[in-house]
Amino acid sequence: MIGTKTALCIAFTSIVAASPATRVASKPAALPRVNSMHKPVAAKRDVSAKASIQSGYEHLQNLNGKVYDNILFRQPAGWDPYGFLAEANKDQVLRMREAEIVHGRMAMLAIAGELLAEIHHPVFPTASGTSLEQFQAVGKLCGPMFLYGFMAHVHAQEALRFSGRFKDRNTLADGQEPGAYGWDPLGLAPKNEEAKAKRQNQELNNGRLAMLASLGVLAEEYKTGVPVMDKIGIPHF
Repeated sequence: MIGTKTALCIAFTSIVAASPATRVASKPAALPRVNSMHKPVAAKRDVSAKASIQSGYEHLQNLNGKVYDNILFRQPAGWDPYGFLAEANKDQVLRMREAEIVHGRMAMLAIAGELLAEIHHPVFPTASGTSLEQFQAVGKLCGPMFLYGFMAHVHAQEALRFSGRFKDRNTLADGQEPGAYGWDPLGLAPKNEEAKAKRQNQELNNGRLAMLASLGVLAEEYKTGVPVMDKIGIPHF
């Protein structure tokens, strides 16, 4: 009968003798070389759906400004999560586009005014702080007539805009295009259709961004009480 020590020695010798073959047999396959300069492959965009807008959005077919890439924005008609335009008629679509363009232009001016006034306000040099604080300070300096005059100006502009452009409150007059006011004092408007469409897309997208930015600045400053330009570190002048 083999003793315990003898059995352990035989088992250990067997393992040592077999280990080289075992290591060779179990050697994993070499991994393919990875080129560190290889760029990741971007998700493919299938823009073929642009030509077939889904049912209910046919009136958007000939309008610029569609937000579509088939990755994040998958609806060829554009981004409409609440379906405001799903069953809208042509007049309603044109009315909403008119409103979008006008509000986008106002927002582009608003965000520029909010940021510039925080670093340079020579007309009311004592009005400082956030955009909202400056607005309130100007109101106190000028008295209640400032607010009344501001609101009267807004209503007068809206009445003037409505009088020549709309049949009624929801329908553009015949021959009127959304956002086309004929105001181009520097003659910068493109003359050919391709360049015109490109410029309209730029205006719509920048207007949408400005609407979010102007509201974002007001919300941020209301929450923190610190002007955005001070956070960025832009000096006053």
